[in-house]
Amino acid sequence: MSLSKKKENEIKELDVFYHGINLLEIEGLGYFCFDPKEASRKSNISSDEYFQIINNPEGEIEERRIEYETNPNYGHPSVLAYKIYQAILKKASDYGIPATDKVSFSSREMARCIGRKAHGGSQQAQIYKALKQLLMTHMTYWIYDKETKKWASISFSFLITTLMSGTKGRLSSATVQLHPLVVSNINNFYSFGLNYTRIEELEPISTALYKHLWYQMSNLYRNQKREKFIYRKNYKTICNQWLGGMSVQKYQSKILERLGPHLDAVKKSGLIKKYSVDKNASGTGFNISIWPGSGFFEDYNNIYRKNSHNKHKFILAKEKGEIQEPLEILSYFYKKLYGGAEDKVTSIFLDKEKEFAYLLRKEYSFEEICELIDFTLAEAPKTKFEIKNFGAVKGYVSAWLAQKSKKIELLKEAHKRKIDRNIEAIKNKYDGWRKNELAKLRTGISNSEITRLEKQFREKICASDSRPIGLELRVKIKVDEVLTKRFEIPSFDQWLNSNKDTK
Repeated sequence: MSLSKKKENEIKELDVFYHGINLLEIEGLGYFCFDPKEASRKSNISSDEYFQIINNPEGEIEERRIEYETNPNYGHPSVLAYKIYQAILKKASDYGIPATDKVSFSSREMARCIGRKAHGGSQQAQIYKALKQLLMTHMTYWIYDKETKKWASISFSFLITTLMSGTKGRLSSATVQLHPLVVSNINNFYSFGLNYTRIEELEPISTALYKHLWYQMSNLYRNQKREKFIYRKNYKTICNQWLGGMSVQKYQSKILERLGPHLDAVKKSGLIKKYSVDKNASGTGFNISIWPGSGFFEDYNNIYRKNSHNKHKFILAKEKGEIQEPLEILSYFYKKLYGGAEDKVTSIFLDKEKEFAYLLRKEYSFEEICELIDFTLAEAPKTKFEIKNFGAVKGYVSAWLAQKSKKIELLKEAHKRKIDRNIEAIKNKYDGWRKNELAKLRTGISNSEITRLEKQFREKICASDSRPIGLELRVKIKVDEVLTKRFEIPSFDQWLNSNKDTK
């Protein structure tokens, strides 16, 4: 429950972690169950609903229906799922703002992030199951719109897609897609920042308490603008709205026995100075009183007043190329192979397939690889070859490239013909314009001058070529050349530059 000595030395290092406000509410209303035994019991219930009594901003008491559905094969998200959820959020935050909706990681990396020293088969199986819990658990809850003064229903699942690779039952890497609410909260600044170094080694309940206390104390401090204050919260409300419906204890000693170690861990982090559990004014329950610690003021000043941000790790592009896109390529292939039948598409792709997809991606764009896949699936039936896995694509790369090269040549030829037609059309337009300009000039020049020029060129032409065929046309061309030069009629290039809209 306590922080390591190394972590105590690093605790003041600021590592900003952005967390959506809606997410804080969702995780506290039952999306996660912090009691593994209770989570096991809930795993046998595919769906459930309950009501929460709350005060809306207008001071009216209303009921809010909470509904959730879980997949019995994977169970209700519990402490491991919460740790993985936390690690995914942190990595999404590290990618920088604007936030991306996809996060990639290796199983070794995930094991390290959730505090697992080993990352063997059993550990990977647990991570796989927890990821499926985050994908398969759906929660419907209601938020209050202050402007319309109405409740709005939101259906939420933390993950909306998961793509994984591995071999012989061992998970090696994954790419997950986050619910749009997660991304929009961060990008629309409906979120808060906290120092991840203070919560990195905390247990899930301690982490949940830390995040809620940080958020609430930050709001209180921002409004009061004084360092000496006490934050109080009803103990029952903490259990129901912060800790996923944790069972409420009737006695002070039991409360301290249950929450005391977690509050001590939060105190060790520096967020709070001290706490107490006392009877409320009516004597019907308990309040938990919190005094902020030096760590709270240090982090608040660094995050909000100095406007600090994470040093972006610039890892998004690397992981997109090494993990995300190869897995998306495999997903595209198998969906096309099985006609979109989800029941036939495997949950985990083979590592050797992911490696081949990665090598293809180094050579070709994502769109080109999708073209290769489409080509493969179209060509295979022609030779009655039955495709069973992604490796079959290798046999069609050469034929695809040949077809692609032919298509490129045909496109080039078509493009050249189009350009030639455009140039010819523009030249015809210029010739028409020049002819019209020369006609105007001829009407403005005396007939005697035109007759003189025609006689001059006729004599010159006949002196070298006495053939009568085409004589008058050749004379006209020579006269037009003189008029063009004398009155500076623009050449084709000059006309084109002054009429750019014709290009």
